[in-house]
Amino acid sequence: MKQLCKIVISVIIQFEEVVSGDFDWTSICSPLVTMLFSTDEVISCYGKITLLSLLEKNRNITSVLMQLGFIDRTITSLSRSLQTSSSSSSGSNVERPSSVFTLNILTILESILTNSTEKISISTKINEILEKIKQELKIDEIKQKSQFILSKIVSIQKEDKKIERNENELIKQLEQRLNEQKSKNNQIELEKWQIEKKMVEFEYKTKIGEQKLKQNERNSQEMDDLLKFINNFRDSSEITKDDWNEIIKDLQKESKGTDDQKEQIRSKKLKTCQKIVAEFIGKDNPIKKKQAIDAGVVDALLQFLSIEPLDHLTISHAWAFYTFTYSTDEIRLTLYQRNPFPVLLRLAENQNVFVVSRAVASMFHMIEAGTHQTDANEIHPHFASMEACNGTMKLFNIFKACSHRNTKIAITFCIGHLFKAQQITNIEMRKEVIAYLKSILTDNSLWIRFQAKDSLSNLAQNSGNISEILKDVDLNKVASNMRKKFDCTDKEKKEIQTQWEKDCWLLSAILEGKTDDKLRQIIINSGVVDALLGIFLSRPLDVINQPLSYLISNMTSPASDAIQLQFFDKSCYPSLIRVLESEDVEVVSDIITSILNIVIAGFNSKDATTQHPHLASVESCDGIQKLFQLFQKDNLNKHIRDTSSICIGYLFRAKEIVNLIMRKQIISHLRSLTQDVDELTKINANIALSHLAINDANRKEIERQNSERSYKRVFQQKQRNHSQSDDNLVKQQQQINKQKEAHKQLQQSPLQKSITPPMSITEQYDQMKIDVPTKLSSPLYFQSPTQSPQSGSDIIVISPYSREDASENDTQHDEQKMMRYLCGISGKIMDKPMKTHNGKFYDFKNIQQYLNTHNGQDPDNQPLEMTDLVFDEELQKEIQSFVANDPFFSLVESNQ
Repeated sequence: MKQLCKIVISVIIQFEEVVSGDFDWTSICSPLVTMLFSTDEVISCYGKITLLSLLEKNRNITSVLMQLGFIDRTITSLSRSLQTSSSSSSGSNVERPSSVFTLNILTILESILTNSTEKISISTKINEILEKIKQELKIDEIKQKSQFILSKIVSIQKEDKKIERNENELIKQLEQRLNEQKSKNNQIELEKWQIEKKMVEFEYKTKIGEQKLKQNERNSQEMDDLLKFINNFRDSSEITKDDWNEIIKDLQKESKGTDDQKEQIRSKKLKTCQKIVAEFIGKDNPIKKKQAIDAGVVDALLQFLSIEPLDHLTISHAWAFYTFTYSTDEIRLTLYQRNPFPVLLRLAENQNVFVVSRAVASMFHMIEAGTHQTDANEIHPHFASMEACNGTMKLFNIFKACSHRNTKIAITFCIGHLFKAQQITNIEMRKEVIAYLKSILTDNSLWIRFQAKDSLSNLAQNSGNISEILKDVDLNKVASNMRKKFDCTDKEKKEIQTQWEKDCWLLSAILEGKTDDKLRQIIINSGVVDALLGIFLSRPLDVINQPLSYLISNMTSPASDAIQLQFFDKSCYPSLIRVLESEDVEVVSDIITSILNIVIAGFNSKDATTQHPHLASVESCDGIQKLFQLFQKDNLNKHIRDTSSICIGYLFRAKEIVNLIMRKQIISHLRSLTQDVDELTKINANIALSHLAINDANRKEIERQNSERSYKRVFQQKQRNHSQSDDNLVKQQQQINKQKEAHKQLQQSPLQKSITPPMSITEQYDQMKIDVPTKLSSPLYFQSPTQSPQSGSDIIVISPYSREDASENDTQHDEQKMMRYLCGISGKIMDKPMKTHNGKFYDFKNIQQYLNTHNGQDPDNQPLEMTDLVFDEELQKEIQSFVANDPFFSLVESNQ
């Protein structure tokens, strides 16, 4: 290599001697510059010597070196020298350039500055680097050379400034003379040209200004007219069916005749649309809207909007249709059946941004309703009809051309919902829409943030879209940002918190509703969960907002027990329990839900008769008391109160609730939840009560409350009886006497010596001869709110009644027979028993719903098709006979 460099240099020297006149010195100097910046000292020296020779003999070489970027390469190389020098001083093994290399570069730089006859543009960056070299490098020759170059640069810069001042002064003098000369010789011509130029500019600005002014005046006037109309309309009577028919006629009236007649018809249609707006704006009246739709108002309105010239359509016209979409999903889906997208897309081509905004908002309302009708992983039901009129591309083109922010936001929401569970194939659309949705995750509006999250969540159902969503997401960086301390300015704190929110919303969007343990494990491994728990434990509660709590909620559900138990392994309870003191109800709701998910995972991890494995951890941070305090708050929603009580019920499995007030209130509330309208709440309450009852103290409280409830029911009935008429009292008394007689006969029956009020769960344990807690009879599994039960999560289903006089054998026989009648999912009497290949029974509707929501897997996590099930007619008859012959069995409502 070195020999080759010598040959190149000798050739260049020969060229230098024989070449005269113009020559391509760039091609000659380029390899020399490369040699100069070589880290090989010998090659660098060859380059230096040759360049010095050329610079001394040919002053044009300076401009050639400038064209080759010599100054920039000098800055880069010297910066690298400084960095490697610092690394070396700190003990790093990084190889650094030699002092000869640095000195060679400085020598050429000095020669350029010394020999140049042209003005050289020198970056201030090189001054900074030379100062650092002078201060940090220890070689005297380099320091001296740097000092000399610095002084030379300063001298050149001063000279340049002086020359520039002189040039500017000279230019000013010349310009002044020229202007004076022109003023004398061509004053009239110059003035004429200036006037013409100003006139052209003025006319253009005036035209644009007039257009905007007219548009604003029209908008303002129309809004004033609309508001006046609304105020006046409110004093009038409601629109009747005949009025709707009149509105339809007005909208369908053809615009023909003279110009004045046409204008009158247009004005009438405008007033008609304003009447529609006035009727519905600010009112939640879906019944009235349904009547108008059924009458044909929407059909007439769409027909009018499809044929009227665009420049004639105004805010009132667009708003008339918009008011119908601002309603329930049922109304929105009814509107969708009228095929409104082609008309609304045409309306969106209007030049008035407010008209475009209402058209896009109307489309979004109907698209959102379509999203609500399908599962998260299903293609949007409106996609085909939108694509039939090239709607998504038209929306995207409007998005690119539009400057109205709210309209752009609404368009991205439309596209985000329409491409639910399928890839946005247009690359430009995919990139720009997803980028915009991510950018508004930190918008000031909570509604916009949620809608952006929902749109991204819809798109994330497709792997192609999710790759784009996660394209710039570095989970390690996310975790690092969450660990940043707040020892900074308020502005910096706000920036850190804003980044938290954006990251959390984004992760929630891709996790929401997805049973993706792999992705959750990646997030856990990145340290994001640890960082979040750290925030919950140490940061002020007012900075812990819903984006953070919502991410924890999505991390714990829907997730497997294995994922949820990793939260317990990270000692999550002190962090989560602390956040329950937040004043943000939504945050508390997310956190209490997450706690329940983790508690249920712990519940499933140990034998059903043992105490809950997480109880000690929760108690160590005063968690039980804080859960109870949360339960006692009156200003929180039902979900928080219910979930708090269920958490306590689960945690005190086979363990006495020592606090008497807590025991009484929690058991009372759980008993009320057994009649809740929500099925999962009912199941959880029953499970919690059944396992509280394993402990004697808890069991006695359940018994006491059952007795009080029975007495209270009798007392209330008597109170109602006193308020009735004498005839009703007589009838009531007769009924009671009949009931007593029947009761007496039943008491004498060999099968039932006494009839008691509905029995508590603890009574059921005793009457069924169950040895609590060591011996449990044939367990049935309930599905928990977040996952299918695993081994060890046995839940006991016990008959509400039993016969005190039955023998042990009879009791065991009845118990075994009754267990065959209960659905393996709900634990209730089956209406239509279906048998699996492994001999288990489920009610038809329960197993059908379970398979639909669990990817075709049965409660044992085994693949199962509905066609594999066999209807057991004999068992159905046996169940029906059992229920008919045992009227005191607490039969649940039929599934039918």
